[in-house]
Amino acid sequence: MDQVRKWATLISLSSDNNKPAELSRALLARGRMCELLAESMNYPNTSNFFMVGMMSKINALLDMEMDSVLEQLPLNDEIKAAIGKREGTMGRVLEAVLAYENGDWERLGDFDINENIYESAYRHSLTWAQDAMQAMDSDT
Repeated sequence: MDQVRKWATLISLSSDNNKPAELSRALLARGRMCELLAESMNYPNTSNFFMVGMMSKINALLDMEMDSVLEQLPLNDEIKAAIGKREGTMGRVLEAVLAYENGDWERLGDFDINENIYESAYRHSLTWAQDAMQAMDSDT
């Protein structure tokens, strides 16, 4: 949770005050859902999956092109490829989360993820993101 607070604080400090809090909440939820799906698949380094999900739309908060954002962020090449090009295992999990968020149910079968996991992971990630945002607000 401390790591999440650091990133959430960075996001909120670097984002324009005109950006809705919902955008930050959605990115936290997406990150958590990526992490939960990775955990369900027993992938290592699930915190990297969280990072991929959370940073997948950071450009919207910063009003910058994603390529520029990725050049400036101190992330490893595998994470950058997952975010920018949807490559590798982390990119595939991000694609699965995006398909679920967009209601692209037919596409969910393209991923090697148990389809029964999606709904519980999504619900948990929404609750978790809300709790994280409240915790961050109470610290300020």
